[in-house]
Amino acid sequence: MKIKRELIERILELCKEAYPNEVAGILLNNPADDFVLMPGEFSTFHVYVKMNLIPIYPNLLGTFHSHPTSNNEASQADLNFFTKLGREHLIIAYPYVLNSIAAYKSNGEKSDLVIV
Repeated sequence: MKIKRELIERILELCKEAYPNEVAGILLNNPADDFVLMPGEFSTFHVYVKMNLIPIYPNLLGTFHSHPTSNNEASQADLNFFTKLGREHLIIAYPYVLNSIAAYKSNGEKSDLVIV
């Protein structure tokens, strides 16, 4: 997955601001250079996404969401969600720094994160 440095820095700041709640968004373009927040409810334990409120984005690449713990492994719920929206996904774990990010393909396979 390729993502612009400015975007990943914005997302890391967003995660820090949302802490201890999770936050989630949609990554746009390839390489990813923009995002929109997902419509839903964010809490300390999960993100409840309102899928019926997500517009159609022809340039949708995938998603990101934060974990308020140091675990950036995909849960079964994460893996299920990955199949619904896009082909590239990020999980950003606390303390929300570059080495706390894990990238995944929509099938749940780990992927390389390339910052451009």
